Amino acid sequence: MNVHLKGVNLSVTSKTNSMPTSKPVAGRFRMSPDWENASFVEEDATVIYGDPKAKCLKRGRLCSVWWHPEKKQYKISLRIVPAESPQMPEWAFEDCMNFIRRRIKNGTDKAL
Repeated sequence: MNVHLKGVNLSVTSKTNSMPTSKPVAGRFRMSPDWENASFVEEDATVIYGDPKAKCLKRGRLCSVWWHPEKKQYKISLRIVPAESPQMPEWAFEDCMNFIRRRIKNGTDKAL
């Protein structure tokens, strides 16, 4: 994916206070709501490589359910949009929990 940002002030914060040129860097890229300022902060994050260990079982607009077969555990990911109804995250979470309950009840999580 290529993104071209014109007329944006970019600030970069790194651990060594120098621009990384010879090695990959992991961090967070944030854009201001007015799209005029951006910042990249090098944080304690790992570079993700290889095959994913978890499998996405359910993907919705505001939520997703992941299954990690080695750890035998589910992960629920929620997205909260402040402009929407405050009940939306609760309904999305309830939908994900019902999905997991059905899988456990049917015993389908053991087959993954």
